[in-house]
Amino acid sequence: MTSFFTYAVTIFISSMHLFLVQPIIAKQILPSFGGSANVWTTCLFFFQFLLLLGYCYAHMLTRLPARFQPVVHGILLAASLTSIPIVASLGQASGDVSPVLRLLVLLLTTVGLPYFLLPGR
Repeated sequence: MTSFFTYAVTIFISSMHLFLVQPIIAKQILPSFGGSANVWTTCLFFFQFLLLLGYCYAHMLTRLPARFQPVVHGILLAASLTSIPIVASLGQASGDVSPVLRLLVLLLTTVGLPYFLLPGR
């Protein structure tokens, strides 16, 4: 019974992290990109696509031998620490690049890898 409760709490906290990150990050970068619906739509696309990739990663991780799973996940978790603290820096703004592309690159470099790894825990 204890393991069921532990799993339920872990899944609840993980899903809470997954679905609270998107509005927090989108709200942080919204004023810098003009606050249009394109920003919200692009963020929605990015986070849903990364969530799908994260679930694919978790599925593929279970296909590895059990002794390699923590090694692979640990290496990726260590790599994700390079983007912490998650602060959206807009210093690389260029007039030649599409705002949607700039937004996707910004999201990928700030929250991409940590968000990708959340479903795999």
